[in-house]
Amino acid sequence: MGGKGHVVLIKAVGFLALVLVVASAVGAEAPRHECPNPADFKPKQQELDAILDAHEEWLQDRSRGKRAILCQLHLARDYRKRAVLAGVDLREADLRYADLRKVKLPNVNLRRASLLRAKLKHTYLFRANLQQTILTGADLRKSDLFAAELQNSDLRGANMKRAVLGFAKLEGAVLAGANLKRANLFAARLAKLDLSGLDLRKAKLSFAWLQQAKLSHAKLRKAKLRHARLEGADLRHANLRRADLEGANVQKADLRDADLHKADLLGTNFQGADLRDAVGLTQKQLDEACGDVSTRLPADLSLKPCAP
Repeated sequence: MGGKGHVVLIKAVGFLALVLVVASAVGAEAPRHECPNPADFKPKQQELDAILDAHEEWLQDRSRGKRAILCQLHLARDYRKRAVLAGVDLREADLRYADLRKVKLPNVNLRRASLLRAKLKHTYLFRANLQQTILTGADLRKSDLFAAELQNSDLRGANMKRAVLGFAKLEGAVLAGANLKRANLFAARLAKLDLSGLDLRKAKLSFAWLQQAKLSHAKLRKAKLRHARLEGADLRHANLRRADLEGANVQKADLRDADLHKADLLGTNFQGADLRDAVGLTQKQLDEACGDVSTRLPADLSLKPCAP
């Protein structure tokens, strides 16, 4: 890695450390008790407005107002109040089809909530707890999910075009049919996920954890995969034209029939990888990468051994 690369990495690590410090300070007050509300909690609009106003006052001055506990809330589809909902407890809330565009929801607890087809464009969900949350068909375009917890969430058919998912945890999530074009997934946790056929064109996946991920037929044209962890990934028939794989670890990955036309392979580790029938792969590209005796290559192409 050159000097510029070191600067980028140092900045990224430093920013992560800052995020963790801030998250610890805010998250320390997260509710840990059982939900006091009845199942299918349906407050009247005036009552809900008052709860949210008190919460916003509490955010400004902890000695005033009151923190909102809205777990198991059933939100009416036509509810339109624009409030700052930082740290609100919305566990198991019914927010199907809710219009939450541009709402600020940092550190919110939405664990096991239903956001089926919810409108979340430009919504601020920094470090939100969305574990086991239903987000099927949700509109998450340009939403900010930095460091969000999305483990085991249902994101089938969700539109996450240009969404920010840096450092997000998505282990166990279901993403069939999701749109991740131009999404920022820097250092996101995506290991073992089924991303087959997904649109990841121009996505930012540098330093992402993609070990054993299923990426067959994935659209990764012009994707940034610098220093991504792709060990054991299934990349058969993936479109990696002009993708940036500089420094990526692709050990034991399956790249048969993958399109690598003009992909940047500077420092890419192909030890044990299967590159048979890869499309557009040239010796000039491979001269910048490395492998070992177990790397399988198209005929007439070779790789230098990786440094020990």
